[in-house]
Amino acid sequence: MQVSIRRLSPDSREDMDQWRGLYRIVFGREYPEQVWEWKYLENPYNDADGPLIYVAEADSRIVGARSLLPSVVAVSYGQRMEWLKACQFNNAMVHPDFRHGGVFTKITTHSIEDARRRGYKIAYGYPNHQSLPGHIKMGCTYLGRLRRCAMLINVKAIVGDYLTRRGVPRFAQKAALPIAEIAVSLALPGEKLGHYRLEHGPVQRFAEEIASLHLSDVARQGIYGQRSIEFLAWRFRRPDRDYRCYALYESDRMAGYLAAYINAVSQSASILDIYAPGWNRQILARLLRGTLEHLKGQSCSSLQISLLDRTWPLKALFSPRHAVWRTNLNVHLIAYSLSEEIDPVLFRDRGNWYLQQADQSPF
Repeated sequence: MQVSIRRLSPDSREDMDQWRGLYRIVFGREYPEQVWEWKYLENPYNDADGPLIYVAEADSRIVGARSLLPSVVAVSYGQRMEWLKACQFNNAMVHPDFRHGGVFTKITTHSIEDARRRGYKIAYGYPNHQSLPGHIKMGCTYLGRLRRCAMLINVKAIVGDYLTRRGVPRFAQKAALPIAEIAVSLALPGEKLGHYRLEHGPVQRFAEEIASLHLSDVARQGIYGQRSIEFLAWRFRRPDRDYRCYALYESDRMAGYLAAYINAVSQSASILDIYAPGWNRQILARLLRGTLEHLKGQSCSSLQISLLDRTWPLKALFSPRHAVWRTNLNVHLIAYSLSEEIDPVLFRDRGNWYLQQADQSPF
């Protein structure tokens, strides 16, 4: 059967319903309409003619899809810094009846070439083990695996559950848990706030200061996502999520911040974005310490972050020496250069990539 590739029409209800129907078949769960509209129609970096969603069609039926989520990244090296149009590989899916027929390769190749014509310079993505080989085969650069790092807050609950699953008797747990609490408390990063103060609230409340904080770090190097007011207002208003910002101040000046998703069901918090100019380790450590103390009063059991497994200041803070549990994820970072202007040495070195979970499309 002949398969053709085209752009999804953002004004077509039938296209959206077919896309969501294919998602349900492939992944076995619903894609909420409100989230779809937020992610694809409200993105401030969209082109004038709508989102970059490509569909494979056979007999008037959508049998495959590939999305590219527009963004802006900085490429900074030496004395040179450029803001470049970028896009994230996202939501690739092929109907089970049409797999192993080249649909994935055809639709991804088409999307890459269209993005190149539109002036995009970098494409990047976070494939799982299953789709990683297909991306590598198409010429993507492999940059590494992501790792989940979790700082313990409710030590008794987490360690107690772990010991129970390991079959440790109750009397032994009763003796071990107080020792574990003391050990974790001593291992926490950083000192107490001192002359700094911690404020928290909706991310939108801090958006202007966050954007200014990033722009103030003129010596920053590497590849990282833009934090404009428009991006922050969009990224942290997903309809079904509760996001909070924790900001550290020295006098009236923001010194660092983190933005987190608070999951009331699992009683955990996940950091999507964290930053201090120069990646100042002391400021980041104080920020984490203050956030952990506040989350403890909110009945959170852990504070988590997903990081590329590479050497940088955040890896040192989220290390086992600070009682952090680290586990490898079924997620990898890959990138594809759409422009000959980008330095290939800079591009292929994972040590230059500073993208965070805020730059990673949520489901």
